[in-house]
Amino acid sequence: MLPTLPPNTMLQNRYRIVQLLKAGGMGEVYEAFDERLSSQVALKRLTILNPNPAVLQAFKREAKLLANLRHPALPRVSDHFEEQQSQFLVMEFVAGPDLDDILQAQNKPFSINVVLRWADQLLDALDYLHSQNPPILHRDIKPQNLKVTDRGQIMLLDFGIAKGSVGLAATASNLSIFGYTPGYAPLEQMQGVGTSERSDLYALGATLYHLITNVTPPDALARASNQIYGQPDSLQPAHVVNPAVPLVISNVLIDSLALNINQRPANAAAMRHILPKPVTSALTAFSGVQPSIYPQVAPIFSTIRVSSPSPAGAPTLPSSAILPTLQVQPHFAQSAINRNNTHAMSLLATLSSHKGKGAVNSVAWHPSGTQFASASSDKTVRLWSADGTFIKELTGHTKSVVLVAWSPNGMMLASGSNDRTVRLWRSDGMFIRELIGHTNPVV
Repeated sequence: MLPTLPPNTMLQNRYRIVQLLKAGGMGEVYEAFDERLSSQVALKRLTILNPNPAVLQAFKREAKLLANLRHPALPRVSDHFEEQQSQFLVMEFVAGPDLDDILQAQNKPFSINVVLRWADQLLDALDYLHSQNPPILHRDIKPQNLKVTDRGQIMLLDFGIAKGSVGLAATASNLSIFGYTPGYAPLEQMQGVGTSERSDLYALGATLYHLITNVTPPDALARASNQIYGQPDSLQPAHVVNPAVPLVISNVLIDSLALNINQRPANAAAMRHILPKPVTSALTAFSGVQPSIYPQVAPIFSTIRVSSPSPAGAPTLPSSAILPTLQVQPHFAQSAINRNNTHAMSLLATLSSHKGKGAVNSVAWHPSGTQFASASSDKTVRLWSADGTFIKELTGHTKSVVLVAWSPNGMMLASGSNDRTVRLWRSDGMFIRELIGHTNPVV
C-alpha cells in the first residue's frame, strides 16, 4: 500500500492536496485545489503498489468512461494522470457531509418525500449509465457515496472500477470484491459471480431502505443462508420497520432487494416507473400547507384537475381561504379564486377515469404525499399516485361514496357511503372490513 499524501503536496504542478477525504481497499479520495483554475477538485488515487495490468487497465478505462458522462447526478471527470507511482482521476468536488454522516447525526430516517425525490434522481442517473454502450455499472451505491448539493441535487460519488466492457466482464467482477459493502451489495457481487444492471438496483434499494428506515438492511449472504436452512428472511419490510412508509413504497424496495437477480425490477426505468413520484411544490399550492385531507369543493364534477401555483412572487391566499391543491371542477381557470385574482393557478393534469357521469365527491392525500384517493358517485374509490397515474379501483359500496380519509400513519384508508357503511382498506387497496350500524348516509 502506498503512503498517504500529506497536505500541500503538489501534483502535475497544478493540484495541491488539501486533505484526505476517504480511503478504501484500492484507493483514496482527496480534496485538492486546482491552482490553474482556482477551484476545488476531488482527486481519486489508485493506491495499490505495483498493480497488476488488469487493475491498471480497469482504472484507465474508468477514467475514459467517466470523462464522457454528462448527468446532473454524476460528478464530472476532467483529468487523468500518473505520478508518484499512482494513477489519479480529477473529479468535480462536492462539498458537505454524505448521507450516512447526516443519518448518524440526526439518528432518524429522512422524510419519505425527500427520499422519493432522491430516488427519482438516482434512478434517472442509473438509467443513463445503464443505457451507455456498453452499459456502465456503479457497483458501490450506499449512503456514504451520496451527497446533496445546496440546490437539492443528489450526487452519486466514488464509482468502483466501472464495468464498461462485456469483454472484460470476468476481470471486472473479480475486481468488484474490493468495492462492495455488506448490507448494500447483492448476492451475486458478494459471491463474485458477476454483476449486471440489476445489481445496481439491489444496492440502490438497500440504500433507499436505509434512508427511509434508519436501519441498515441485513447483508445478502446472511439472508441467503437463512433461506437455505428454511429460516425466515431477516429483511423486514420497510413499512414494518417504519410505519410511516407507505406499503406501495415498501413493496418496491422488497422487489429490488430480491436475492434472485431475475426477480428484481427489469431495469432502472421500470423501477422508476413503479416507485411513487415525490410531491413537488406544484402539489403544495400554498405556503405552509402540506398534502393531507383537503376540504370538498362545490360544485362537484366527474373529473379531477391537479393545479399548481403561479411562479414565485404571486400573492398568497389568506389563511382563511378554503381551496385545495386538487381541484375537482372543470375549467377551474374561470373559478372564483381566479376571477378575484387572488392566486393564479396552472393546470397540471385532468384525471377522469371514474365511470360515466359519477361525481367526484371527495379527495384525500396520503400523509406522505405520494398518492391520493378519490371517492365518487359511481360507487367506487380510486387510488392515484402523486403525478396522477391511476393505481387501483376499490369496489364494494352499493351507493355513492361520499368521503375518504387516511389514517395518520397512512396504513389504512376509510371510505364513507350513502349505503350507510364505512369500509376500511389497506394503503395498497386491499379490503379489510366493513363497518355497519349507521341509520343514515355516512357523509
